[in-house]
Amino acid sequence: MFADVPLAFVDQLIEAVDWKKLAVPAGTVVGFSVLLGIATKLFFWYGKKQIESLEKDLKTERSALAATHQNIESLKIQQAAHAATMTAQLSTIKMNESRLAGKQAEYEKVFAAGQKYYREAVALREVKKENETLKLVQSTSRATIRTLEAELIAGNDALTKLQNELKLRETQMGQAERRMTKAQKLSGYLIKAKALLKRPKFKPLDERHKPIISVAALKGGVGKTTITAHVAGALARRGYRVLLVDLDLQGSLTGLMLPPGRINERIKAGKLLQDFFLEAMDRKASKLTEYIVAVPQPKDVPGTISIVPTSDKLAYAELNLTLGWLLKQGERDARFLLRRALQSKGTTAEFDVVLLDCPPVLNISCANALAASDYLLIPTLLSTKSLERVPVLVKAIQDSHFLQYLNPHLRLLGIVANRTRSRRLSGRDAIAWQRLPLRLSAVQTTQTKLFTSIIAQDASVSSSEEQYTHPRPGTRAHDMFAQLIAELEKEIPDACRIHQPQPS
Repeated sequence: MFADVPLAFVDQLIEAVDWKKLAVPAGTVVGFSVLLGIATKLFFWYGKKQIESLEKDLKTERSALAATHQNIESLKIQQAAHAATMTAQLSTIKMNESRLAGKQAEYEKVFAAGQKYYREAVALREVKKENETLKLVQSTSRATIRTLEAELIAGNDALTKLQNELKLRETQMGQAERRMTKAQKLSGYLIKAKALLKRPKFKPLDERHKPIISVAALKGGVGKTTITAHVAGALARRGYRVLLVDLDLQGSLTGLMLPPGRINERIKAGKLLQDFFLEAMDRKASKLTEYIVAVPQPKDVPGTISIVPTSDKLAYAELNLTLGWLLKQGERDARFLLRRALQSKGTTAEFDVVLLDCPPVLNISCANALAASDYLLIPTLLSTKSLERVPVLVKAIQDSHFLQYLNPHLRLLGIVANRTRSRRLSGRDAIAWQRLPLRLSAVQTTQTKLFTSIIAQDASVSSSEEQYTHPRPGTRAHDMFAQLIAELEKEIPDACRIHQPQPS
């Protein structure tokens, strides 16, 4: 019953006994002896139990230790077995490695031999391919050589033919040049000679209400092409539908108004002014409207600009028309081709005003312009040589033969001073401008209008001599040409105006 009583409990039991109370009834010695005996007996009893428990634990530990030693011996036996197995496996691996090394050496020899054979096979295949290619090239080359030989023979024949044609053309050109030299010596003859019977009638302006204006000068470099472009731009800003016709042999106005790509398109299509002249002379059914090209405009410009473009090859058409006219070939008079086209209903219905940029010589193109126009505008520099040529042109259009045979309805619109130092003339420019009426009085009886709007040299105007752009409103160039248009509108009938001119 006391097997599980700990020794500490016995100590607490002894301390808890009240020995004084116990000694009273039994006596101190007897009570102490009894208790001491009980405590001693309990102590030995408890000690015996502890010893038995320890012996039991020791036996268990010895049994466990014996089992552990047995396991260790078993592990040693297993380890020895594993070591023997590993030794055998290592021996086997070494044998395999030795055999593998031998096999690898054999494989390397075989692989090297295979590579050698492969390279030889590839080289042989390439040689065969090159031989086949060479055979093909040789065959093709032979065919090409035969073709080239045939082409060479044909080329020699063609060259001989061209050489003969060239000699013939050189002979014809020599004859033509001699005729042209003769024609050039007859200065002004083209605009004075008697017209053929079949010529289109001049339709009065009061019936058409669409003025045709020639911009001309018998002196090159006075800026008439630039004036024409800017006058067209100023008219378009006022709402006019403007048609330009480039009659200059250099095609300068075309280059100003159209991009190169558009010009090349018209050249390829055969739709230039020279093409129209030759077809019209051959009496082919062609309309001038087929040769007109629209010029791109800014969105803030209410009017439009279109152009009949030309190129430097107009000179060849000019030569053919002049020779044909001198030799009186055909029924049509080559000087009236534009009159019929520009005064037709198709043209007058689409445009409000026509501007003709004329060459600085009285040739067939210039005669066409003067024969079709209602007005002549003459730009000039205030240099001596330029001013000397103004009376020559005025005299030519007032000649009786010109009035009788070419155009009795042409009126001199006026003369405009161009590229001056400033808009207010001073010094030599003012004197030269004031003396111009005296020069003109020698060749005419009526007074010629000198425009008060002076076109001064301006950077924006100069820059547009390569590609035309509308001057911005408020700029000097815009104001100069706006004032010139206001003056110009005053000189044409009210029925031909879109906007009434603003008071200056």
